[in-house]
Amino acid sequence: MFPNVRRTPISWAAGNGKPGVLIEFLNSLRYEADYNKPDESGRTPLSWAAGSGHDECVRILLKSGGVDVNTPDNYGQTPLLWAVTFEKVGAIQLLLEHKDIDINMVDNDGKSPLALAAYNGVVQIAELLLARGEVNPDPQDVNGRTPLSWSAGRGHDGVVRLLLERKDVSPNLPDVGGRTPLFFAADKAHMRALELLLSHPGVDPNIPNTNGQTALLLASKCRGNRVPVVNMLLGRNEVDPNITDNDGKTPLIWASHYGSHRVVRRLLERDDVNLGMRDNDGRTAVSWAADRGDGRVMGMLLARKEVLPDKPDNNGRTPLSWAAQSGQGDMVGWLLGREDVNPNLQDNDGGTPLHYAAMGGWEDVVRVLLGRSDINRDLEDASGETPLSLARKKGLAEVAQLLCLRGNYWLR
Repeated sequence: MFPNVRRTPISWAAGNGKPGVLIEFLNSLRYEADYNKPDESGRTPLSWAAGSGHDECVRILLKSGGVDVNTPDNYGQTPLLWAVTFEKVGAIQLLLEHKDIDINMVDNDGKSPLALAAYNGVVQIAELLLARGEVNPDPQDVNGRTPLSWSAGRGHDGVVRLLLERKDVSPNLPDVGGRTPLFFAADKAHMRALELLLSHPGVDPNIPNTNGQTALLLASKCRGNRVPVVNMLLGRNEVDPNITDNDGKTPLIWASHYGSHRVVRRLLERDDVNLGMRDNDGRTAVSWAADRGDGRVMGMLLARKEVLPDKPDNNGRTPLSWAAQSGQGDMVGWLLGREDVNPNLQDNDGGTPLHYAAMGGWEDVVRVLLGRSDINRDLEDASGETPLSLARKKGLAEVAQLLCLRGNYWLR
């Protein structure tokens, strides 16, 4: 009758919503020992009834007095956890009425019933659980995530609001990666959840993850739908626009690096943004914008008087050097048009922008550089190489010819 399933008749009756059959089995002495007998996955009859939402079967089993309401299966799932997972409100209410119910038991992933309700975003179930005095509103699962973290990260605004209304909820608890509920809301661009968190007096928007990234830093690296996130974060005075990650990069540096011109524009609207900050390699926002060749970003940066367009990094390389290496002809021309840019600055290895343009085979860049009357094409790097010798070694005949025609060299 029940082949290859290893489930008892009571389990089948409960799991399939057969209250009449279940009563017959429970009244039979033959099945007295089967009240809590688990199947091969560890699930009891009550687990099946609760997870399937068969309220009458749940009621019958609970009244029998012979069931353990908290028995977990092989995955740590109790009857209550199963009922919450599948949003079976009636079964949840019946289980919560039982005097022995443990509403804080967690599954093998460390998730409690409240965490699952938050994950699913079911306000009614979250309210039922939070109404219990013994509920733990901040249980952290194996990854360190709390109910608030899950609801914020999935955009379940109603549950976020419920949790933030409680004084015993810690709104800044990070997961194992150092990510707070606000970080998750910003990462997924859940704007209403983000707004609720930012409005809470206990929320710190500047807490970094293990990579040193705050919500603003993360949003500044992205494009498109993250611009509203940046706008909302920067609208709060307590959000620090100059905080650095483990690489020493600020939001402005990341936005310049990725060419996010709308983010750069919004950052520059903050009076307290520091344009001169350098990352761990000594590179500024201007350096990264030059490397990328983004004219819109560079234009906004160079419009600020405090920007130094010729500031070298830790290796002695200037924004012009990076633009030349990347073959950004328009950017090179733009920088060369400024009187405060020296085209002959040598880096720590003696390389000039002309060296890098020649090595890269960037004819248009070489041509633009040679158009400056003060360019020195004879400078040698630390290995004694000139731009011309490098071009010849690499077999870049066109570049070499440009250098010869513009200098005192003749092709041989």
